[in-house]
Amino acid sequence: MRLDAIQNLLKVEHEAPGFDAALTLVEACREREEYAEAYRWLRQAVDLAGGALEWQAAAGAFAKLHDGAVFVAASGGGIS
Repeated sequence: MRLDAIQNLLKVEHEAPGFDAALTLVEACREREEYAEAYRWLRQAVDLAGGALEWQAAAGAFAKLHDGAVFVAASGGGIS
């Protein structure tokens, strides 16, 4: 996801994104290998999760994020 699209998403959500927007931001940050920021949005998503399906989606996002961060660290890249 492009940076301007992320910024527009935040504007639409008035700087307090809902669960779906927070997960979208997790994925966007993961794709950009901005893992610290992705984990920050994931914590926000978990705080907003309201039921089993949202918890399951957050767990899936965590698994993808964790796998990506571990791969980058293991291959000698830094975690931003």
